[in-house]
Amino acid sequence: MVGTATTARQHRDAGHQAGDEILRHLAGIATRALRTEDVFARVGVEEFAVIVRGSSTRGAARLAERLREALVEKNAVFEGQESPVTLSAGCAALSWSTNGHRQ
Repeated sequence: MVGTATTARQHRDAGHQAGDEILRHLAGIATRALRTEDVFARVGVEEFAVIVRGSSTRGAARLAERLREALVEKNAVFEGQESPVTLSAGCAALSWSTNGHRQ
């Protein structure tokens, strides 16, 4: 799960269009960072699920850090104004045993 608090502040201060641009910016960065079989889906106002098949929690944490670094390197831009975007993330894993049952 990843989320950004910046979106709510942008919606409040600059309107929904600015917040929507930040969401598009985050989605674009995530799309470039993920593999085609991975899933990036909005599950709340500011929360997104990232499903990375075949990855450990350590691998998911590395991906989250790459997303965070990419957001630090390139701010969202709305009407000529740069908007820094912060990211928080949490990771969990689901594994299957050799007999096909969850562990």
